[in-house]
Amino acid sequence: MRLRNSIAPKHWPQVISAASKNGVDGVTFEWLARTRQKETVEGVE
Repeated sequence: MRLRNSIAPKHWPQVISAASKNGVDGVTFEWLARTRQKETVEGVE
């Protein structure tokens, strides 16, 4: 994940949970999906 600068969708629930536990706002399934879609469209992935 670090090398690709991307989080695989199978890890999203854990990422969202950890963000919530640590007081990080805005990390949602929707945000992760939009970010991944943007990377794919731009050819990053």
